[in-house]
Amino acid sequence: MNKYNKMKLFIQQKIKYSKHFRMLHNDSYILSKEIKMLLNRGNITDAIIKVRNHNQNVSCTVSWNHIIDYCMNNGRVNLAFKCFNEMKKRSHFPNSHTFTILLRGLSMNSKHPRSFSYAFHIYKSLWSSKYTDRLSIIHTNAMLQVCAVTKQSQAAFEVFEEVSKSNLVADSITYTILFNILSHENMKNINVYDKRQKLLRKVIEAWNMRGFVVDESLICSISLCFLQGKKRKDSDFVFTLVERFFGIKRMIPPLQEKADILINDFNLNPSLSESQYIKISNKGLNIILLACLLLKKEKYGIEYWDFIIKNYGLVPDYNNYYNYFLLLIRTKLRSTIDKVIENIIQKQVSLENNVILLYMKACNKNRTHSDYIIAKTILKIVILHKMKINLFIIDLFLQIANNTVSKDDILDLLNLLQQFDLKSLIFAISHIKNRHERNDAISAGIRICSNLIKYSKYLSENEYKDIQILKDRVLKMRSL
Repeated sequence: MNKYNKMKLFIQQKIKYSKHFRMLHNDSYILSKEIKMLLNRGNITDAIIKVRNHNQNVSCTVSWNHIIDYCMNNGRVNLAFKCFNEMKKRSHFPNSHTFTILLRGLSMNSKHPRSFSYAFHIYKSLWSSKYTDRLSIIHTNAMLQVCAVTKQSQAAFEVFEEVSKSNLVADSITYTILFNILSHENMKNINVYDKRQKLLRKVIEAWNMRGFVVDESLICSISLCFLQGKKRKDSDFVFTLVERFFGIKRMIPPLQEKADILINDFNLNPSLSESQYIKISNKGLNIILLACLLLKKEKYGIEYWDFIIKNYGLVPDYNNYYNYFLLLIRTKLRSTIDKVIENIIQKQVSLENNVILLYMKACNKNRTHSDYIIAKTILKIVILHKMKINLFIIDLFLQIANNTVSKDDILDLLNLLQQFDLKSLIFAISHIKNRHERNDAISAGIRICSNLIKYSKYLSENEYKDIQILKDRVLKMRSL
């Protein structure tokens, strides 16, 4: 290749690379991908500089959205709004998703002192003529979630009233958030009761007209709201909802006649096909168990559990097992409780510490003598099956014992605890890396030693000294 051809090839390559560079510099999609990569590496400063230096004629809205989202996800609310304002100054106009990111981000940062005021300002601006074409029910739901986490219930219903008067149509998420807000309000307040009734009427009307799809989250939030009611018929209504929406027939007879068809003036259309029913999951099961506990219908709760686990292939979660255990310890005779507890613990042996701690918490709820007997049974099963144990389990057991144990039971209690290596459990605290978990373990260790010292007259001199040494060691850990 002669000198002329080499020069020609070089010039062609330069032109090619120049065009490629201009294409990259003018492509908003490529820019957004590069910004995303920088943010994934935590390079927020480089990402902002890159957007600032980019061609002003190219839309950078998506890239700014990535940056604002990153700031919100990392708790940097002020920087997020600084970027939002800079974005507008540079004539990169926010789109619908920009406002969604801001509102959802503020709901995740509820501890920020101005999270509600920022959100309210953003939401109000969406109603202006400048942005009204970008407003959707997604923004309303995000605003309602901010109201929920910042405990601005009155503002939430003011927002909802605006929706009712506009062209926006509330969806299942809208009503789920509103019912969740009402669940945390005082049900003695007549306004709360009235709002609950009006909301439910709107949901049922929309459902009967096939206005929107009712999902499990909405039914559970409605049910939870009724469980907060002061009347038994409020809790009983949960089983009507379960039957109508999940297709699980009532096992508990209704408290009033025709309650399964018409209750509180709500007409629940029973004509649903099997394919239209909502498939129940852990949330739905938990609501049923809670309703049975509140109405003191423990046997029915166990029947519901057996039926749902058998027919729906549902794998119970932590909360399900907790409420199921509460039902069991209220219904089973003491003569059979040992076998029942051993059976359910063996079924969940893979969960080990979590399950044992869960059941100990259930026994700690009322701290009766019967609860102490059950707690003691749990520890005996742990020993029998050589299951792992932690300080929190022993701590709860001693708290239950201190409130219920008789003098005759103290020696039996101490003999049971001697089978656990308390010294190793306390020494293991220093290996816990998470600061909050370590502090919780230290507090549990101090309580255990303090409670054992209360039984000093039943301890030998050496045993008492050993416990005192352990307590001193734990106290030193707290001062570190």
